[in-house]
Amino acid sequence: MDTPDDYQPSNPSTEGLRSLGLRVPQQAPASPDSFLLDAKATNAWFSALPMANIGETARQIFNALVDCNRMEMSQVIRARVTEQFREPVAYLCKNLERHYVDLGMPLSAKGRKTVSLALELQSELAVGYKIIIEGLLSGDPQHF
Repeated sequence: MDTPDDYQPSNPSTEGLRSLGLRVPQQAPASPDSFLLDAKATNAWFSALPMANIGETARQIFNALVDCNRMEMSQVIRARVTEQFREPVAYLCKNLERHYVDLGMPLSAKGRKTVSLALELQSELAVGYKIIIEGLLSGDPQHF
């Protein structure tokens, strides 16, 4: 008997769990030295961000968001950390707007690159919230 290419055998441990089918990245165990797992270290990292240097702050925030979205952690920690990213991402996107809002079309190469950065920051932040929602809907106690 042939099976469809997308056939997934049922897994008794996940059968019957709810999901919205959101696309989220695979998560791997976090490295033990990750600052995102420790509330004090995370707060210190956010406090030390060079907010006057938009480019450097955007780079650090983006890299940390990508790392956060790809590491396993409890939903409580993920929710706390993801919320901490919300304000800096909004600040960065607001400051990046001057490179693409109210400018003539077509945008310059720098304008297009800046738009892409703002979209990627917001997209990674949204991924964090998607992971939280999927984890809550799964009903799996390890996610809490």
